[in-house]
Amino acid sequence: LLLNGGFCAVGDGTILLSSSHELDGYPVLLVRPKVSRPHEDDPESLEMLKRSLRLDESYRYVRAYRIIMDLLPALHRRDLRAVGEVVWEFQFSGTHQSMIQGYNDGGVEIIRTMTFLRRSGAQIVGMSSVGPTVYAISEDLECVIQDARSAGLQYTISQVEPSGVSFVDPCINDRALRRE
Repeated sequence: LLLNGGFCAVGDGTILLSSSHELDGYPVLLVRPKVSRPHEDDPESLEMLKRSLRLDESYRYVRAYRIIMDLLPALHRRDLRAVGEVVWEFQFSGTHQSMIQGYNDGGVEIIRTMTFLRRSGAQIVGMSSVGPTVYAISEDLECVIQDARSAGLQYTISQVEPSGVSFVDPCINDRALRRE
């Protein structure tokens, strides 16, 4: 999770477990897939939240293990590829799986966008919160940006900072980005 600057691992009850600034200064590509969130103006539905919690409960032990044993050590080593592998795995389990599948197209466009960014060289790729915005972090983000431009993706560029995220190169109307 990228919260309040840096990289934070948050446990149940939003307890801060770890806070790292190993990613500070990395540019972040934010891509808005061409998909709309169902009932975007409404609060998240209780039914969807319950489903997400059930999915999280069934996967929480694997997630906890992967965060403690794999993600945090990789982050400490500044091994973006290893961090990205764990983040990628999390996109298809628990809450993220529920959120992605909740889109009108079953999440196909979000998954297509995330896959495109990974194939373009981004090491860390995932869906932000309930989406549909997708984030990408890479040691060579310029190559990923060029591919995004060529593909006609709507994007903006931000940066991981100790005090939070600030928009550096707004290439789209980020009204939708702020609504998440």
